[in-house]
Amino acid sequence: MARKKPDPNDQALEAVIAAAQPQPEVAPEPEPEPEEAAAAAPAEPTEALFVSHNREPQEFQIMDMPPERTEERRLLWRVPLDKADLFALHHHVVTGRVRRVS
Repeated sequence: MARKKPDPNDQALEAVIAAAQPQPEVAPEPEPEPEEAAAAAPAEPTEALFVSHNREPQEFQIMDMPPERTEERRLLWRVPLDKADLFALHHHVVTGRVRRVS
């Protein structure tokens, strides 16, 4: 079988996703005791990330939410989880111009 060439858009999209994720703290935290580890649950995400598939020459709002501009000139929307499903029904998301990344 022939291998597909990697799409530069997908590689750039992965870089945008990695840049949008929260960075870990520099100082390592001490190891939690086993009792504390069981009690500490991971934090639930409070927002969904949507990013434009291609570089955009101009910013545009979706659902009155302004985007952020990434280093690659893509647009990034941080959408509260309670509005993410409605945001996903927007024309630009349905047609693939904007993608949900988390």
